[in-house]
Amino acid sequence: MSKWVRDIDEHRSMQTNLAAALDTSERTILVVDDDTAIRDALSDVLKMLGYQVVVASDGKRALELLRSGIDPFVVLLDLAMPGMDGYQFCEEVLTDGRLSGLQVIVITAAPSHRAKSLGVAEILTKPVPLERLLNVLESVERGV
Repeated sequence: MSKWVRDIDEHRSMQTNLAAALDTSERTILVVDDDTAIRDALSDVLKMLGYQVVVASDGKRALELLRSGIDPFVVLLDLAMPGMDGYQFCEEVLTDGRLSGLQVIVITAAPSHRAKSLGVAEILTKPVPLERLLNVLESVERGV
């Protein structure tokens, strides 16, 4: 996380422009990762950038949150998790008409050919440079 904090300090003008362009104060991101350190780091950085963040430790909990009414504009999803993994989560999302339009960005240590077939907006490899993550979030936000 300290690298991301340094990157945030170095990119304050980018943050200001991004926040103004996207109005991040009303945007919720769902972070789904079983690794507490990664989940917390992503959450902390996104909150520093002005996003609302909801976290889940696996796909099952993420689905429960989505079906209970949280409405994120994007899900940041790990693939390798115990219980319901990211692949199973994506399959559930695709078959649930209420969730089928959900934007998902996969963040994984080991991207695979199978991941490319999930119908996600983007696949990022850990560790993700902050600027790359922000660019992807901006693209998803704008529907690009």
